[in-house]
Formats: sequence, C-alpha cells, structure tokens
Amino acid sequence: MNITMEQYHTYLSLYDYLGHAAGQQLGAKVAGEATRRNIPYRERDVSNPAYSGTVKMYPIEFLDEYFKKDVMRKQTDSFSSVVGNVE
Repeated sequence: MNITMEQYHTYLSLYDYLGHAAGQQLGAKVAGEATRRNIPYRERDVSNPAYSGTVKMYPIEFLDEYFKKDVMRKQTDSFSSVVGNVE
C-alpha cells in the first residue's frame, strides 16, 4: 500500500474555514497561491440557496498559514498608517 502525507491532511473549503462565504476575489487569490506553491486540493459539489457549484478544499495547514500572513499584513498596514499620521 502506498501511503502519502496528503492522506493525513484535513481539507476545508474557505466557507468552512472562515465561517462565511469568501467570495470570488478571495477564492481566486487563495487558489492562485495554492497553485503557485503546488498545494494539493480537493473539490466538493455544493448546492444551497446562496450557491450551487464546485468548491475547492485546501489543507487546513495551508489555510492557517495563508490567513495568518494576510492578518499580519493588514495589522502592519494599519500600524504604518497610524504611525504615519503621528509624524
């Protein structure tokens, strides 16, 4: 039996990870970064009143890293704008 590390990842959609719809723009950014880094993903078909179609699911470790960097960048930008206003 050939076992790969991919089998041990927990995969989540952006909706499941964030707790709300991510939208096309954020979805495209995450997909682009995953592609750039050769991150494996899975797909799931969903159908509800708000959306019907296929969604991508990514390893939770990738999502943790991606959104941690995004939060840190936003905090740095906010800090820079506050410091810039003080000068």
